[in-house]
Amino acid sequence: MKFTAENAREMQAKGVQTIKARMETLRNTVATLVNDPSIDFQKVRLARVRAQLARVDEMIDEETDPKLLNQLAQAQDRLAEQERKLAGRPLPGSHRPRQAGQTLPVAGAWLDDSPAQVAQAAPSVPEVPQVPQPSPTPETAQGDKSGLQVEPDKAATSTTPSI
Repeated sequence: MKFTAENAREMQAKGVQTIKARMETLRNTVATLVNDPSIDFQKVRLARVRAQLARVDEMIDEETDPKLLNQLAQAQDRLAEQERKLAGRPLPGSHRPRQAGQTLPVAGAWLDDSPAQVAQAAPSVPEVPQVPQPSPTPETAQGDKSGLQVEPDKAATSTTPSI
């Protein structure tokens, strides 16, 4: 069969009709699932994912090719993640178990009108202790340069003696 402009138009029209029919079928199916209260989508999806996991497990048992085993393991990982979410199980370590008598936080508790209980923070910079001033000795009082002298204006900022 030779392709011509006329044939191309006919094939395009058939393709567009097929796509429209498939989209209409998909819309009807989604509308049925969403609007039908007897169908619990989460339970149906969970059953489907678990069936797919069983099939992948069987395929892994039979497969010997390393490349295909890797692909099946990745598929199993993705399906297991979906199954975990659909079953409502949290990730390990992300949920702290409750102790007896402990209640769950109330949703919207942040809307409470009571004042916030804020603890006073400790100062971030510790206080620097004062360096004791050396008392003048008789030699330093007479101007003898052999003793230590501390200038009064540098006493708080410097701990090195001046000679």
